[in-house]
Amino acid sequence: MPRQSSTAVPHTASVGISIANVSKRYGSFNALDDVSLNVASGEFLTLLGPSGSGKTTLLNILAGFATLDSGSVRFGDVDVSTLPPHKRGIGVVFQHYALFPHMNVHDNVAFPLGIRNVPERERNDRVRWALSLVQLEGLGSRRISELSGGQKQRVALARAIVFEPSIVLMDEPLSALDKQLRERMQLELRKLHEKLRSTTVYVTHDQREALTMSDRIAVMNKGRIVQLDAPPTIYDHPVNSFVADFIGESTLMDVERIHEGCVRLANIDLKPARPVPDARRHFLALRSEKLVFDDEVDGDVNILPGTFEDAVFQGESMLWIVRLPNGQRMSMRRLANSNGHRVLPEVGATVRLAIKVGNTVVVQDE
Repeated sequence: MPRQSSTAVPHTASVGISIANVSKRYGSFNALDDVSLNVASGEFLTLLGPSGSGKTTLLNILAGFATLDSGSVRFGDVDVSTLPPHKRGIGVVFQHYALFPHMNVHDNVAFPLGIRNVPERERNDRVRWALSLVQLEGLGSRRISELSGGQKQRVALARAIVFEPSIVLMDEPLSALDKQLRERMQLELRKLHEKLRSTTVYVTHDQREALTMSDRIAVMNKGRIVQLDAPPTIYDHPVNSFVADFIGESTLMDVERIHEGCVRLANIDLKPARPVPDARRHFLALRSEKLVFDDEVDGDVNILPGTFEDAVFQGESMLWIVRLPNGQRMSMRRLANSNGHRVLPEVGATVRLAIKVGNTVVVQDE
């Protein structure tokens, strides 16, 4: 399909993004604090963090909806730091759709083409192409009020991609959907990205969503990027206690560093997966699904003896609660049908849990 552009940023298959030393303040609140980040051409990057971490502010600066106080933003070779949104050549998908209720589906999707003076015949072809990509063929005449939440979000996606932007920005586009639809749309969005290969920056506070969809994740806290890595690295090797606690299901326990190859928890010496640097405070980050009974694993492991306290049924899984000798509690998650012939221990019984050395993650304070 031919490409036409009247924007300052030329339309290519995709372009990279370079964010250099960007800061933004709102009164006394430091929303972004000297943030630098490079997004590769064609990459799906997620900005992940709690409310107030700066992720939406950074997305708004990329879109041109907010001005930066210092630093610069480049799309490819073009400095867009001072360009208005309509000259940045981007597609944007908002949390609450932002569709025109007086227009039907076709006209909503065609709107970006109309303001770019794309001829009517090509405009119709592009709308049909975009609707087919989001599996809404034949719904062009449908009114927006007649659509489900998932269909509205698909229309918003089609409108964002119909002019084949080099960059797509998404601000929590699935947060208003129910759980099943949200999870299905995550996979569909990922497949759509693989087809288009536009550079995509996605904002969410949902860590499972970020792990599912992203090439890389930028974890944000207090206006800074605290870790930037691929999802498996973020999950298995968090850089500090904030990331370990925010991503996944972890129990954080204070440990004493004996030396770089040993930490102590409740008078139990443990071998960490990686050398432990000297720091003010250290935590053992125990992933509940990484813990097993000591007779279920071979090789290089750490043993954690404790007292069985409870088992909580949670549908597809059971959460077993074990108290360590120092009174701290840890949880072990097991599939509900994976216990085999193991008898549920009595409350107060002594149990021995194990975790592989490679899964024994020690982090320092944030």
